[in-house]
Parts: sequence; structure tokens; C-alpha cells
Amino acid sequence: MEAQHGKRLLVVGGGPKAAAIAAKSHILREQGHDAPEVWVLEREEICANWTGDHGFTNGKATLGTPPEKDIGFPYMIDKEPKVTQAIFSRFSWGSYKNFEQRTFGEWIDRGRPHPTHENWADYIIRVINQTAEDRVILGSCDRLEIDGDEWIVHIKDDGDEIRKERFSGVVITGPGTRKRPPFDLPANRMIHYGDDFWRKCDHNYIKQHVNKKKDALPIIVVGGGETAAAIVSYLVDQFDAENPRIYVLTRSGAIFSRGEGYYENRRFTEALDWCGLQPSVRREVIDRADRGVFSVEVMRKLSLSRRVEHQCLEVKGVRIEESRVVLNPDETGLDCQMLIWALGFDPFWFIKLLPDDVQARFDKLVRQRVIRNREARRNREIEALVGHDLSLPKKLVPAKLYVPMISGFAQGPGFPNLSCLGDLSDRILGRR
Repeated sequence: MEAQHGKRLLVVGGGPKAAAIAAKSHILREQGHDAPEVWVLEREEICANWTGDHGFTNGKATLGTPPEKDIGFPYMIDKEPKVTQAIFSRFSWGSYKNFEQRTFGEWIDRGRPHPTHENWADYIIRVINQTAEDRVILGSCDRLEIDGDEWIVHIKDDGDEIRKERFSGVVITGPGTRKRPPFDLPANRMIHYGDDFWRKCDHNYIKQHVNKKKDALPIIVVGGGETAAAIVSYLVDQFDAENPRIYVLTRSGAIFSRGEGYYENRRFTEALDWCGLQPSVRREVIDRADRGVFSVEVMRKLSLSRRVEHQCLEVKGVRIEESRVVLNPDETGLDCQMLIWALGFDPFWFIKLLPDDVQARFDKLVRQRVIRNREARRNREIEALVGHDLSLPKKLVPAKLYVPMISGFAQGPGFPNLSCLGDLSDRILGRR
């Protein structure tokens, strides 16, 4: 492994992936091994996407992944076993429950319940505070510039002031920017997105603005993934009666749930034979078990609610008419009193930050004669090139750019989410 003494690695996004990388690097350096100094860049605060204070969640939803799949899971033994022992004893979820909260026994006796998002955030915050507290930068990445084989990161603070920092590598994490419809969605108080819903639609807002009468128009949520699932689950909890109805719109014939059996879970935990699978098989696993699915817990709740319905519908346009939103007004329109566009987020958002010549290389991956869905095809070509260490090849990006959020197809479906954070940190830090 190339010596990393004195190098600096920037993780864009202060969530679980940053905690995993920072903890592993901290232990390695503490025990005298080569590892980069990990810095964390976060726009709002550490774990902002989980606390409930900045959108994406209200903090009260239950974590879909078992908390034992923590920042070191699956705890594959490092080439220096004492490194793995130290991470497990100091930064595992069990250690946090025992030494920080002192509720380990109670948690076990209650059946090891999944924590809420805000409880999970507290765990992640404590890990980062113990491993990278003095290397957290509050701001946003404005631009990425390459100088030789290093990055010059342009960081914008709250006052729009730009500072430049040099790093040997950059890790892109976080959900990215929200996906927008292929048509103009009007700005209106009856229309929300998967992120701003949580900032605007608290209990008081819903109490004031949602019509709960028997003949009330439905609330419509567009999307079949985790973003939509969290919102529908929250809406079900807000109303005692059978009104208003809640429609979930997808382009598929049903709402699908995530498989939670042994064989599905192993694909997310252990990725050693993933690259040997045919590309079509890898796509199938991701589509069936990860993308566009609701958790088993949410599906169980929704199946007991008489007011949640599913419709197979592609939304092609929206019009506002007085106190209603009309979907597909030029066809057989579907009316609602509130529309939440919750199709998830774009993990390729970082491309716009890259130098023009790098973006041009990405564009050349798609044949010039291809016209339709050019961007989607480009993105598929990019994700197929992610290497073992979760970085893009040097022929495309001369400096080290780690992209775990788009590494699922090439390296394993667990890396974009919380299923194998320990393996993720091992790969990025060159330990596996």
C-alpha cells in the first residue's frame, strides 16, 4: 500500500460514511499505521440529514437498517487484528449503548429495537466528535479543481466567502440533490418535495391545511422508494379516521418491499464475489432489493391502513386549480389537495463540481449519435467504472475521487447505504 503519512482526505458529508472512515483512520494512526488525516465537510451540522432539523427526515422515523450494522460492520479482520478490536470495542453500536448511554442491557431485553433517526444521529455525532472533531469544516463544496494528483477544494461558508483547501483525495457522500420531474412543477403551498416536506409539514401545518372531511381530496405521494415510504408512514400516523386518503403513485404495478432474508442481506454485507456476477444479475439484485422499495416495517403499517392506496401512473404534468392540484390535466386528470414529489435524490450531483475537462471526459463515454436519455446513459457508464477502492479511474479523474454513492453496480449494493460501512472504510483507506 502506498504510504499515506501526512496526506489529507476530505469526506463531503458528515454522516455515517464519514464516521466510518474517520474512525478507521483514527485507530490506524493511533496504532502507528499509515493512514490519511480525515477531514469532514458538512453544510449545516454533523449528521444534519438524520437529526430532523434540516429536512430529509423529522428524526422520529425508525432506522430501516439494524443498528448493529454500525460504522465498523461487518468487522472483517484487518491485516492488523488489533485495529479491528479497537474499533469494535470503542466505536460499535453496542459500545455506544453500554458506555455512552448505559442502556445496553435494557436495549437487549427490549428485543434490540431499531433506533429513531435522531438516536442514530447521536451515535454518529459521537463517533465523529471522538475521531475528527477538530477537522470538521462547516460549509459547502463550491468547486473541485485538480492540481497534479491532488484536489484544491473551493469551500463556501454561510457568508458566501470562498476558502481553498488542498487534499490528496475527496470522498463524495450524502443523498445528493432532489430529483425533479421532467416538466415544470409550479411553486405552490400544496406542492412539496421529499426534502422540504419535513421542514414545512409538521403536525401543526397538517392540522391547519389538510382537509380531513369525508369527501376530501386525497394526498398524493409520487415515488416508490425510501423517501416516499418515510413520508407516507408519517402521514398515516397523523390521522385517526379513514380520511384523507393517501395515494402512492409509481410507474410499477405495485408497491414493492425490500427483501430482509438471509440471502438478500448477504449480498449487501459480503461483496467479494459481486464482480463475478453478470451485469444483468447485478441490476436485478439492486432493483429488487434496494431501489424503489419500502421497508418491511413500513409495508406492514401501510397494509393495515384502509386509506393508503397505490396507483400505477406516470405523472406527465401538473396544474393548479383553486384549492386543488390536478395531475395529468391533459388526459384523465387526478385531483389532490397536496402533492409530494418524493422520487429520491440524484447521486451524480457532484459532476457539476468537477473541472470542465473531466466533465468532457464523462460525456465522451456516450456515443455522439445517442440522443435520447444521454445523461442517464452517461451515468450508467460512469458507475460501471468504479474501482475496488470505490474511486473513479485515473484516466477519467487524475486525482483520487471516491464515489461510494454510485458504487453499487460495480462493487456491491451495500456501499451506497448503511449495510457495510466497515468494508467501505477498509477499501477507501487501502486496508482490503
